Amino acid sequence: MNPEQQRITIAEACGWRIESDGANTFVYSPNKTSGTGYRMNDIRHPKIIKLLPDYLNDLNAMHEAEKALDPIRQCRYAETLYRLMIGNHAVSGFMKIHAAAALRAEAFLKTLNLWKP
Repeated sequence: MNPEQQRITIAEACGWRIESDGANTFVYSPNKTSGTGYRMNDIRHPKIIKLLPDYLNDLNAMHEAEKALDPIRQCRYAETLYRLMIGNHAVSGFMKIHAAAALRAEAFLKTLNLWKP
Protein backbone atom coordinates (compact mmCIF):
# COMPACT_ATOMS: atom_id res chain seq x y z
CA MET A 1 0.00 0.00 0.00
CA ASN A 2 1.26 3.46 -0.71
CA PRO A 3 1.27 6.09 2.07
CA GLU A 4 -1.91 7.79 0.84
CA GLN A 5 -3.81 4.50 0.77
CA GLN A 6 -2.60 3.72 4.28
CA ARG A 7 -3.72 7.10 5.64
CA ILE A 8 -7.13 6.84 4.01
CA THR A 9 -7.69 3.25 5.16
CA ILE A 10 -6.66 3.95 8.77
CA ALA A 11 -8.81 7.09 8.85
CA GLU A 12 -11.83 5.16 7.63
CA ALA A 13 -11.17 2.41 10.20
CA CYS A 14 -11.14 5.10 12.89
CA GLY A 15 -14.48 6.57 11.87
CA TRP A 16 -13.51 9.20 9.30
CA ARG A 17 -15.84 9.27 6.31
CA ILE A 18 -14.81 10.32 2.82
CA GLU A 19 -17.71 10.69 0.45
CA SER A 20 -17.88 11.84 -3.14
CA ASP A 21 -20.82 12.65 -5.37
CA GLY A 22 -18.66 12.73 -8.49
CA ALA A 23 -18.02 16.48 -8.46
CA ASN A 24 -17.43 17.15 -4.78
CA THR A 25 -15.60 15.24 -2.08
CA PHE A 26 -16.48 15.65 1.59
CA VAL A 27 -14.40 14.60 4.58
CA TYR A 28 -16.17 13.97 7.88
CA SER A 29 -14.15 13.59 11.07
CA PRO A 30 -15.35 10.96 13.59
CA ASN A 31 -16.74 13.64 15.93
CA LYS A 32 -18.55 15.82 13.40
CA THR A 33 -21.68 15.37 11.36
CA SER A 34 -20.86 18.09 8.83
CA GLY A 35 -17.96 17.75 6.44
CA THR A 36 -15.35 19.89 4.82
CA GLY A 37 -15.96 19.83 1.09
CA TYR A 38 -13.86 20.42 -1.98
CA ARG A 39 -14.85 20.59 -5.62
CA MET A 40 -12.88 17.59 -6.80
CA ASN A 41 -13.68 13.97 -7.44
CA ASP A 42 -10.36 12.36 -6.47
CA ILE A 43 -10.07 11.39 -2.80
CA ARG A 44 -6.30 11.19 -3.23
CA HIS A 45 -6.12 14.93 -3.96
CA PRO A 46 -3.57 16.61 -1.64
CA LYS A 47 -6.24 18.89 -0.11
CA ILE A 48 -8.29 15.86 0.93
CA ILE A 49 -5.31 13.90 2.26
CA LYS A 50 -4.18 16.97 4.23
CA LEU A 51 -7.42 16.88 6.25
CA LEU A 52 -6.66 13.37 7.54
CA PRO A 53 -4.32 12.64 10.45
CA ASP A 54 -0.75 11.84 9.36
CA TYR A 55 -0.71 8.34 10.82
CA LEU A 56 2.59 7.37 9.16
CA ASN A 57 4.60 10.22 10.69
CA ASP A 58 2.71 11.25 13.82
CA LEU A 59 2.87 9.01 16.89
CA ASN A 60 0.02 10.97 18.50
CA ALA A 61 -2.22 10.16 15.53
CA MET A 62 -1.30 6.47 15.77
CA HIS A 63 -1.96 6.55 19.51
CA GLU A 64 -5.49 7.77 18.75
CA ALA A 65 -5.92 5.03 16.14
CA GLU A 66 -4.75 2.39 18.62
CA LYS A 67 -7.53 3.48 21.00
CA ALA A 68 -10.04 2.23 18.41
CA LEU A 69 -8.89 -1.37 18.94
CA ASP A 70 -10.82 -3.60 21.33
CA PRO A 71 -8.79 -5.63 23.88
CA ILE A 72 -8.51 -8.73 21.67
CA ARG A 73 -7.34 -6.68 18.70
CA GLN A 74 -4.91 -4.81 20.96
CA CYS A 75 -3.22 -8.14 21.70
CA ARG A 76 -3.15 -9.06 18.01
CA TYR A 77 -1.79 -5.61 17.19
CA ALA A 78 1.05 -5.99 19.71
CA GLU A 79 1.91 -9.42 18.28
CA THR A 80 1.81 -8.11 14.71
CA LEU A 81 4.01 -5.15 15.60
CA TYR A 82 6.50 -7.48 17.28
CA ARG A 83 6.56 -9.82 14.24
CA LEU A 84 7.23 -6.89 11.91
CA MET A 85 10.09 -5.76 14.13
CA ILE A 86 11.83 -9.13 14.52
CA GLY A 87 12.05 -9.47 10.76
CA ASN A 88 14.99 -7.06 10.85
CA HIS A 89 16.86 -7.80 14.10
CA ALA A 90 16.56 -8.72 17.74
CA VAL A 91 13.98 -6.58 19.49
CA SER A 92 14.33 -5.19 22.99
CA GLY A 93 11.45 -3.99 25.13
CA PHE A 94 12.69 -0.43 24.60
CA MET A 95 12.48 -0.82 20.83
CA LYS A 96 8.92 -2.16 21.03
CA ILE A 97 7.60 0.84 22.89
CA HIS A 98 9.47 3.21 20.59
CA ALA A 99 8.31 1.75 17.26
CA ALA A 100 8.02 4.31 14.48
CA ALA A 101 4.59 5.57 13.46
CA ALA A 102 4.88 4.02 9.98
CA LEU A 103 5.56 0.58 11.45
CA ARG A 104 2.65 0.98 13.85
CA ALA A 105 0.42 1.97 10.92
CA GLU A 106 1.37 -1.17 9.01
CA ALA A 107 0.74 -3.36 12.08
CA PHE A 108 -2.62 -1.62 12.65
CA LEU A 109 -3.76 -2.31 9.09
CA LYS A 110 -2.55 -5.91 9.19
CA THR A 111 -4.32 -6.47 12.52
CA LEU A 112 -7.61 -5.38 10.96
CA ASN A 113 -6.95 -7.35 7.75
CA LEU A 114 -6.95 -4.11 5.77
CA TRP A 115 -3.38 -4.30 4.49
CA LYS A 116 -3.12 -4.76 0.74
CA PRO A 117 0.27 -5.76 -0.71
